[in-house]
Formats: sequence, structure tokens, C-alpha cells
Amino acid sequence: MAAGEYVSVHSQADTERADLNIERTEIRRDNKCEHKELAEIYIARGLDPSLAKQVAQQLMAHDALGAHASDELGISKALRPRPIQAALSSAASFALGALVPLLVTAIASEKGLILTVAGAAVRRAV
Repeated sequence: MAAGEYVSVHSQADTERADLNIERTEIRRDNKCEHKELAEIYIARGLDPSLAKQVAQQLMAHDALGAHASDELGISKALRPRPIQAALSSAASFALGALVPLLVTAIASEKGLILTVAGAAVRRAV
């Protein structure tokens, strides 16, 4: 489970990295068009066209790639994919989910073991 989660989230991180590399190249090749593209995003969000152009200019002067990553691609540092964290969370969740039936197995009588463990597992899943 954890390995699958790691691979999935790592793939997402690779995709974001590739998108950022493409955007970095576009900014380098056609900065004027990228200014216009960012301004159009702000206009679509409701800003006046002159204000949108001013915002785009200021943000691109400060951090062009960061502005495009956030507003065009929807990528933020706070929400970036963390494969190891995802894998550890998945492993912990899986282990905790298995803990109840294991504890029931340890304390249940042999006679009702199957029904008791099944009941604990189903109850835990609901």
C-alpha cells in the first residue's frame, strides 16, 4: 500500500516538475506573451484589464515562475507532492486499521474467534 502511494505521489511530483520546466522555457523564450497570459488569467478572475496587467508585471518582476506556477498551473509550495510523507501516512493508516482485528484476535476466545474478528474488522471499516 505504501509503495503504491509513494509511486503515485512521486509521479505527480515528476509531472509538476516537468510542467515547471516547460513554463520556465516559455518565460525565457516569450516573456511578453507570458505577461499577457498571466494578465488574462487575472482578467478572467474579475480584475480590470489595466490592473491585471499591472499585477502581472509586478508578480513577474518579483518571481515570474512562481506567479505562473501558482496562477496558471495551480502549483504551490504548500501543496507540493511529498512521496515519502504519503507513503508513511499510508503505511501508518494501514497498520492502525489492522490493529483492531489483531487486538480482538489476541483477546477473543477460540470458539468465537472467526465471528469476533470479522465483526471487529467490519465495524472498523464502517
